[in-house]
Amino acid sequence: MKRTIVTAAVVLGSLALPAVAEAAPTAPSGNVARQLSDAARAGRADCGRSSLFRTQPDGRTVYASNEMDYTGALANLVRLRAPADGPWEELDICAHLDGGSTYLTFQSIANDKYLSAELGATGIDYGMVRARGERIGPWEKFDIDCDGDEGPCYLKSLANNRYLSVEEGHSGTRKNMLRARSATKGEWERFF
Repeated sequence: MKRTIVTAAVVLGSLALPAVAEAAPTAPSGNVARQLSDAARAGRADCGRSSLFRTQPDGRTVYASNEMDYTGALANLVRLRAPADGPWEELDICAHLDGGSTYLTFQSIANDKYLSAELGATGIDYGMVRARGERIGPWEKFDIDCDGDEGPCYLKSLANNRYLSVEEGHSGTRKNMLRARSATKGEWERFF
């Protein structure tokens, strides 16, 4: 597959395509993940560099971070917590074609690992998203579901057909972690 890297400040936010190869972030004007998913559905595989983020009710933008300093079972946990986009927040997002189906992958720039929905975990850790995948398998495949051309977007794990939720009710190191656990779209599943 020919890889074209486009650069953006946010995923599920806006981008004027194509800003090719390691260019500086551009002003938002389109939706990277939505554009990549649409391209794959039209038979074109492609990649883009961006970040997951969402705007909080108070107007603050918060980015998803690969927690590089966590160890053990929470190593490389992905949490929505950073006030700015930086190295732990950057992802290569790729749209893939697989026979008649399409899917997205998210690869952390910080450790070169794929985001994985941890379906082998139990309890409050079931479906937690960690940047730990060495290669693309079922746990590393995602889809995007957007409300219209400009509406919010929702990410879904294809391994368990569940939407990614921001766990706002947790505290400590698990506060705002991403989990593939929701059967329905709601406020905790919304990304912009």
